[in-house]
Amino acid sequence: MDKRKLWGIIAAAGLAVFITLYVLFFNKRNETALNAMPEDVLCFFDVQSANDFSVLLNHDAMFTVLRETQLIGALHQDMNLYASAVSTNPKILSDLLNNHLIAGAFTSGNASIDYLILLQLDEGVKVKPESFSPSINNIAPKKKSHVFEKTTIYELTYPGTDTSFSFTIENGIFIYSTSPVLVENAILQLKKGNPVTENPAFNEVYNQLKSANGITYYVNVPQLADYFSMFALNEKYSTIMQMKNYASWIGLHPELKPNGITLNGYASAKGADKTLNMSKHAGAFSTDMHAAVPSNTAVLYRINADQLSENIAAGLKNESLNRNFFDYWSPWMTQQLLVGISESLDGNISNRAYAIIPANDKKLAESKLKYATVSDTLMYRNYNIITLSCSELVSAISGIAAPDLIYATWHNESLLLGFDKLQITNMIDAIENKNTLVADANYMQFKQEVSASFNNSVYIDFSKSLPIIKDFISDKHINKAEPLFPLLQQFSHMELQFTANKDLYMVNGFIQFQSNPTRKSGLLWKVDMTAPIESGPFTVYNQLSQQQSILVQDTTHLLYFISANGDVLWKQQMQGKILSTIHEVDFYGNDKTQFLFNTDNGIYLIDVNGEPVEGFPITLTTKITNAVSVVMNTDNDYRMFVACENGNIYGYYKDGKPIAGWNPQKNAGQITQPLFTIKSNKGLAIGYINNSAVLLKKENGQALQSIPFASGFADIYSFNSGIGLMDKKGNVIVIDSLLKVSTITAADELMYAAFTDVKNDDSLDIVFIEDDYFKASSVSGKNIFVTEAVATVSGVMNMQFKQQNYFGYYTMDSQLYLFTEEGKLADGFPVQGSNRAVVDDISGSGDNVLITVVGNMLLAYRIL
Repeated sequence: MDKRKLWGIIAAAGLAVFITLYVLFFNKRNETALNAMPEDVLCFFDVQSANDFSVLLNHDAMFTVLRETQLIGALHQDMNLYASAVSTNPKILSDLLNNHLIAGAFTSGNASIDYLILLQLDEGVKVKPESFSPSINNIAPKKKSHVFEKTTIYELTYPGTDTSFSFTIENGIFIYSTSPVLVENAILQLKKGNPVTENPAFNEVYNQLKSANGITYYVNVPQLADYFSMFALNEKYSTIMQMKNYASWIGLHPELKPNGITLNGYASAKGADKTLNMSKHAGAFSTDMHAAVPSNTAVLYRINADQLSENIAAGLKNESLNRNFFDYWSPWMTQQLLVGISESLDGNISNRAYAIIPANDKKLAESKLKYATVSDTLMYRNYNIITLSCSELVSAISGIAAPDLIYATWHNESLLLGFDKLQITNMIDAIENKNTLVADANYMQFKQEVSASFNNSVYIDFSKSLPIIKDFISDKHINKAEPLFPLLQQFSHMELQFTANKDLYMVNGFIQFQSNPTRKSGLLWKVDMTAPIESGPFTVYNQLSQQQSILVQDTTHLLYFISANGDVLWKQQMQGKILSTIHEVDFYGNDKTQFLFNTDNGIYLIDVNGEPVEGFPITLTTKITNAVSVVMNTDNDYRMFVACENGNIYGYYKDGKPIAGWNPQKNAGQITQPLFTIKSNKGLAIGYINNSAVLLKKENGQALQSIPFASGFADIYSFNSGIGLMDKKGNVIVIDSLLKVSTITAADELMYAAFTDVKNDDSLDIVFIEDDYFKASSVSGKNIFVTEAVATVSGVMNMQFKQQNYFGYYTMDSQLYLFTEEGKLADGFPVQGSNRAVVDDISGSGDNVLITVVGNMLLAYRIL
């Protein structure tokens, strides 16, 4: 044989042996656990000490709370099962406690989370997977196996339980998951796949953090966007997917503190085929929060960048739009931009969106903006509100779809843009009343935890974001999400700041944690009507928004229907003043709500759009003198009763047909108060008060009882044991369920008094003003509390919501005081308000809101 051929054969054989040995031995030991992590991971924890991580998951207060979430809850469950399994093998247990461990989250099509856990075994550890069959809780597993890519995967199930997991050992890596598919996927990455280590953006971030001690947390932003989109309404899908255009990978090194989590790390703006948006905002630095940012801001995005105008213009594909931007906006814009969303009780983002654009030349800006000015004549608190027609440009600048008309005003050298007139007036109120973030002590304390300078940042007040978040979630997922909503109060504030370093950004951030959070009381919104409000406020269920809405009527008899967010939904001209409360009924029996009320000329029934129900109004030939009473049998079976100036009472079935015995109830007297009912052992009693007595009637109109009542009506209160009536001198009549009457004579004539139940123990109490003191006592005269009152008291009041009583007094200068059961002033009071007030959870988020009236203003306050 030719020697050259022989040496060729020997060389080829030697090379083959070398490659085989390398693949079988050397290459195995050069693999790391990270090389088994698939690229489509949502996020993963890179843990230097698995034992320390396990302690955090099981015992740390913050992680205990976070276990309520699917992401951390599944991790906690899988890690504990994993630890229980490997703790039976001393060799693996040693590595579990001391070695490098990676836990990555993956989602399946049903949006559930499964974890892939990868443990780097020591060189000398010899574990035989075929003999690894740990008993858990004294239950031995059933074991089966299958081969994937020439690797044997073992699946263990535990009879009588839902516990099961799969595992294997490949290239010195212990691979574990409750999902066998994830184990297969890890093997695939090691042999011929696309692990995270093949991703350039990830490597940029990882190389900066790989030497960090403790725990490092990596987020795959595009995959996380896909995950969040599974829970979203179809119309919100594109908004969530915008996350993909911001950054690709974020790596964070968390440090746990008693008050939250400090975050330091890196983010990459390097996309698969383009540079992402974050990298466009680099070069300039911000230091302080802008003075016009309102304290009720839920989300705020701040940009501070060189060439900001050019970057905005680059996104304006329309040539005309681009030209308008360079002609009218770019010449005066600074390198800063703030885009925010104030707390939105109905989740309507656009109505509560705003932008703040500092100007380098205010006069130039005012001159340039004349091209889009529709009106500049509206004044509010000495601020000139401009109406602008520049929807497309503002949408491009802010990144939020803007309405046709934008409202703007100047504060110092900055243009404030509000997407709704109410939003811009609320911002003005915040500035004038010092309800801004820079004046908020809680925010200033939070600010101490984050960096002073950055290129761009995202600030979120989760405690004010619930309605916005709910507005993104589809109906099929809302029940799963609702138990997590309290976490928004505990992890209340978050800010992430990004500082440019080419395509790589340094990240600084903080997430605030409170084990026992409290909401802050305060003004939520204020709406000005064109005339003083004479009827209401009334809260009613709006089936279209699935929240409470507010009805008020002004002195021109114009009826307003207002959303939980303070937006006027419609107006309806009425023929007279509304005398009653608003009764919610289901006239058609189809689970849709209508609103029933009366003026002095008729009984009205309208739907949620303000349209009258057929057959209404029911008009009478004589004036109605009191508020209509509605006696409910079921939601859609009820009767209506009104009294008239001719001395008669008229009763009607829901369709307007007269009720026998009340057709009419003649010679009832002059009645100005609503009829009331008492459930007694003699059946339902219907009562009314004229100018001399309390009359009780049977349902058929026949007389039951007459009780003298000569001093004029002051108050009425229903409780489980019966009903209480008070005259203007403070004398009390109590009628119990047996129709037994008790009279309690007032020791002294009371100037101002009202019923309540101070301690919510189903007792009948009175709050009153006496000798410059605000007092509460039982009807029998037993003192509950005494506190000093202000000199300008105009009256006392009581409101009820969900069996909670809210009581206090109001003053001649339109101040409203509410008190606790101990007689202490309630948190956040006094507020601007009056006795025309109601308490309700208008947004459905669990926050009680006080709605009150002063002149032509309707005001909403969160109360605790």
